[in-house]
Amino acid sequence: MKILVPVDFYQSSFSAYSYACHLSKELDAELTLLHVIPHGLTTKIEDFDPNNSLETNAAAKLEYFTKQYPSELGVFIPKVDTILQSTFGSPAPSILLYADQKDVDLIIMGTRDKHNIFDRILGSTSSSVIDRSECPVMLIHENTKYNKPNHIAFAYDDHGDLEDAIDDFDSINSRLQAKTDFIHIYKDNMEDLSSQNQTILDELFDGKNPKYSFEIKAVQGSDVQTSLMDYCLFNKIDILTMMHRKKGFLNKLFSSSDSISMAHKFHLPVLVFNEDS
Repeated sequence: MKILVPVDFYQSSFSAYSYACHLSKELDAELTLLHVIPHGLTTKIEDFDPNNSLETNAAAKLEYFTKQYPSELGVFIPKVDTILQSTFGSPAPSILLYADQKDVDLIIMGTRDKHNIFDRILGSTSSSVIDRSECPVMLIHENTKYNKPNHIAFAYDDHGDLEDAIDDFDSINSRLQAKTDFIHIYKDNMEDLSSQNQTILDELFDGKNPKYSFEIKAVQGSDVQTSLMDYCLFNKIDILTMMHRKKGFLNKLFSSSDSISMAHKFHLPVLVFNEDS
């Protein structure tokens, strides 16, 4: 398994890096950090030596970011073999291109509450990557601390294709072996979930027995996001998994902006699968 962590040297990307190191240990995954050098823009950690090339400075910053910076913060980072890469370009397209070329299985990205003016005008890098990524994307808020994933909530609705998402989720959780609650939140009348529930069972039992325990639940709530948050807090959920609609945005819960909103609101890792990944 291959994990990619985009790094812009803000605290949010350090939180993503820290979480990814721990998760890579659990998944026995190959970890890569990618810094995209945007033309004409600077990052929070300033260039080390203006006489060096941008590529050399980026390499130095990545070395500092992974080896010295954690010690300065007093943060424990497990030792994981990590590939350090940098490239020129626009952040989201460069991240997506690298993930596609290297057959990345999971992108772990940091998010923060305050976006800069470019994010507000053009949309955040996280939103852009979620919208176009062919692999799952995990969002880590800058204040999120790593907890070993023992309990996962997978939120789903009454329509849309679940096959690819369940298959991708199963490939990850077969390694984590975290108890999983497949949860549907409904407001008034209970929808017919027989097709969706059967899809979940078919994918999990596709020629094998699942390596983790799971339940399929329907929970009534007046507001989907609030109900999901309450459920996660009450049941001590370690990761919230959500579906994102690339086409139509039929349900606001499953838009990339709402996935990011959930990560912001209570600092829980949010794992996002695209409907047609």
